[in-house]
Formats: sequence, structure tokens, C-alpha cells
Amino acid sequence: MIKYFMTFFILFIMSMTCTHAEKLIAFEDTKTKLWGFKNEKGKTIIPAQFQRVHKSEKDELLIPVSKNGIFYRMDKRGNLKFESVFYDNGWDYYEEGLARFFKNGKVGFHDKKGNVIIQPRYDFAKYFKDGRSIV
Repeated sequence: MIKYFMTFFILFIMSMTCTHAEKLIAFEDTKTKLWGFKNEKGKTIIPAQFQRVHKSEKDELLIPVSKNGIFYRMDKRGNLKFESVFYDNGWDYYEEGLARFFKNGKVGFHDKKGNVIIQPRYDFAKYFKDGRSIV
């Protein structure tokens, strides 16, 4: 009996701590011409504040957005996680699973889940190719 209770208890705690990611749908405010995000039920989750938004890649947990002329990758809660390197008219591409970002004037690399893989310490860095980047 105790074994079943402990199993139930552990499952209950796991269900309370796991977050189910809502699908965010971009919308344009017709008055301001800015973009925000709603959930599938139409409730505004992130207010319209972006000049541009871009669809995330299938395996990417971050959303490309542009605010005040700066390109960012944002988490699904609306936190601007990384200032993206501007490349080819938009956000930096992921090469070998990594994209470049700026912090305090330096370049680093993050992955598609939002983890910093290489701390920003370079004045310049090219994208990765064959496991290397020119810095």
C-alpha cells in the first residue's frame, strides 16, 4: 500500500512541477501595427510590442522577435533572452545547432533550447562550420 501511495505522490508532484508549453500564435494589433502573442483560446499572453516576429524552427524553444530595431530571441514567457547577431536581413541562423548573440558588446553562442553554450567573450565570431568558428 505504501508503495502505491509513494508512486501516486511522486506522480502528483511531477505533474505540479512540469509546465505544459502553450502554443503561442502571433497577432498584429491593427492600431499600432505591432505584434504580440495569444494562446489558442485567443487570450493575449504577450502584448503587442514587436515590429517583427518570425516563426520558430520546429525544435527551437525561442521565438525570433524584433523590438526597437533590435533582433532578439525570446522565451515563451516574453523574456528577451538573447540579442541576436543581425545576419542576412534578420536573426542569425543556427549552424551546427548554435546561433550567435551579443551581450555587453561581445559575441557568444546559444543553442535552440536557450542555453548559453559559449559565453560572450569575443569581439567577433563567425558561425560554426565543421565544429569551428573564426573568432
